[in-house]
Amino acid sequence: MKCTNSNEGLLLTQYVLHLLDEQDRRRFEVHMMNCEFCRLELSKADSETAVIGSLREEIVDSLHEQGVTFEGLKKELISIKKKRKILQNSFGEWLDNLNLFHRPKVLVPAGVIVIVLLTMIVFRHLGPGNVYLSMLSFEKFPYQELSTRTQMTTPSMSPLFLEGIKFYNEDDYKRAAKILKEATQESPERWEYWFYLGVSYFLNKQPKPSIVALSEADRLNKFALEIEIKWFLAQANLLNKDPENALIYLHWIENKPGEYSSNAKKLIDGIQNVNTILE
Repeated sequence: MKCTNSNEGLLLTQYVLHLLDEQDRRRFEVHMMNCEFCRLELSKADSETAVIGSLREEIVDSLHEQGVTFEGLKKELISIKKKRKILQNSFGEWLDNLNLFHRPKVLVPAGVIVIVLLTMIVFRHLGPGNVYLSMLSFEKFPYQELSTRTQMTTPSMSPLFLEGIKFYNEDDYKRAAKILKEATQESPERWEYWFYLGVSYFLNKQPKPSIVALSEADRLNKFALEIEIKWFLAQANLLNKDPENALIYLHWIENKPGEYSSNAKKLIDGIQNVNTILE
């Protein structure tokens, strides 16, 4: 079972801890009405949340007496997250990882609960698994726009490519990628085939094959849609949790005219803010 909308599902942690504003709270509740996965995750968290609330004062006093500060705990949590890539899909998964702390005095029942609570608060803006996911724009690049800008005509496109584009226009990126991959094998010199293959993989949240296809499009491309190719390459690298390579493309884009420059600057700022938190 999976979340029906991973972008909306990211709000689960904040919802459980009552950290959402009114608009986002209502948005998540609408999502949850149609998502059995999130309803199940919420039911798992209810009992832990109740215990946190009832023992809050006792927990904080106990940790203060043992010399445990919020800043110290925050640094250790961040260090563990970096090394172990802990996911935060549910409270249970965090409890399974608490043995990494190796602090017997802290790991009393009350301490366990507060560590979970503080962990969720520290990382409430980072999202499960990929801290850059919420920054990405999964907006489809229209095929018609590419045809217009490059003066391509439909007859120049292979039937296989056009079949893949049909599924692409219908937002069926999985099937589009499968057929467009065959189109690139049939005509490996066509950069535009590689481009739409890479975008299809990206929109289907498959970063590694997306990077491969978009890199080939970038290599073959003769200046048509150069900025757009690098924009999707930057995003695919962030989806692959590789901000260093993403920044290479973003810094290149920010110095170019047009709307992608401002989008690149926003992403650069977002990456820098996340990296500051993780330092």
